[in-house]
Amino acid sequence: MNTKALTVLSLLVAASTATVAVAQTNVESPNKFAWSENCGWLNWADSGNPSGAQGAQFAVSGTFLSGFVWGENIGYINLGDGTPTNGISYSNPTTGIVIGIPDFGVNVSTIDGSLSGFAWGENIGWINFNTSSLPVLQRARMNATGRLLGYAWGENIGWINLDLTDSGKFVDFFVAPTACSMADVASDSLDTTYNPNGSVGPEDLDAFIAGFIANNTSIADVASDSLDTTYNPNGFVGAEDLDAFIAAFILGC
Repeated sequence: MNTKALTVLSLLVAASTATVAVAQTNVESPNKFAWSENCGWLNWADSGNPSGAQGAQFAVSGTFLSGFVWGENIGYINLGDGTPTNGISYSNPTTGIVIGIPDFGVNVSTIDGSLSGFAWGENIGWINFNTSSLPVLQRARMNATGRLLGYAWGENIGWINLDLTDSGKFVDFFVAPTACSMADVASDSLDTTYNPNGSVGPEDLDAFIAGFIANNTSIADVASDSLDTTYNPNGFVGAEDLDAFIAAFILGC
């Protein structure tokens, strides 16, 4: 066994007994549009002056959206003010909900990414993101990479389609890497414990060790730029990547 392999194994053994304690983000261009059959394209990124200053944002907490969507034919849609009363999610009062009642907005479930709550269109009224009555694959939701899927419903405008597949015709938020995404490195074909929401298991450990020894940057270059002091634009596998993977693997999903 070579020196690099011995280093990996010794550090992994040491880490197995350790314990580890873990931005306001914008829509990623060009994937910033949703389609309404009755209203046309809805731009989630460019509201405000300068452009994007008041665009839709996914909270660092991962539990709600805020900001404005712009529709050329319908004006602004308010996703929430970014300050839910409890700091976690909008309460969306359902009795006599009218504009002026505080704490409305669109929430995101940390369990399955499902969307819920209401957005307000100044010219079109309320848009309901709680579409749990629809078949599972049509419900409004966000996947693990930040992309919106499914449909939202406006009483005055009908369905808003979040589910188009062509580049530039769906909405994709930046999602900061999590421990789960950093350590879930095995391909689907190898990862027999894989599920659509991601998982961390022995296949990921095996894949990382093999990738680290082989200097495979597509698998083992997992450290963020701020941690990876040996980083270069072409990618590099080094000690920072090993440390980052160990910490992420211990945290898991």
